[in-house]
Amino acid sequence: MKLMKTKNMKMRGQRNNNPLNIKYVPMTHWVGEVHDELLKFDKTFAEFKEMKYGIRAAIKLIRNYIRSGYNTIDRIISRWCPDQTQYTYRKFVGDHVKTVFPNVDRWTVIRRDDKDIIRAMVKAMAVMECQYRIDDDEFDEAWELL
Repeated sequence: MKLMKTKNMKMRGQRNNNPLNIKYVPMTHWVGEVHDELLKFDKTFAEFKEMKYGIRAAIKLIRNYIRSGYNTIDRIISRWCPDQTQYTYRKFVGDHVKTVFPNVDRWTVIRRDDKDIIRAMVKAMAVMECQYRIDDDEFDEAWELL
């Protein structure tokens, strides 16, 4: 029987400490991102030194979307992911947020300082992207890095 390394069993977003699979853009320099081309393994997605930095980048991007008018779950997801997966993605994230906040649906306007709603969204998006379950302490530590 052939044994696989644990690292190989993790999904890409987990290996990259990038639970929302943020694309790699050479001109963008995230806090905690691996910038050295010689150290990077993934040329498509950003790689972070620790998970807290990948979570921080995700929070920052979502807050930037909200500031730019993408201020509902539906609008954020329409900006975030490709057309062919949007319905499933919006439903998954919307349903998760609704279980935590029954009065918040996919069309509720979200503010940049709505930490708990953004937390619920980011947690659901991490599961959708790479089956990573962000715990509250990880999220809080990332939020404090903003």
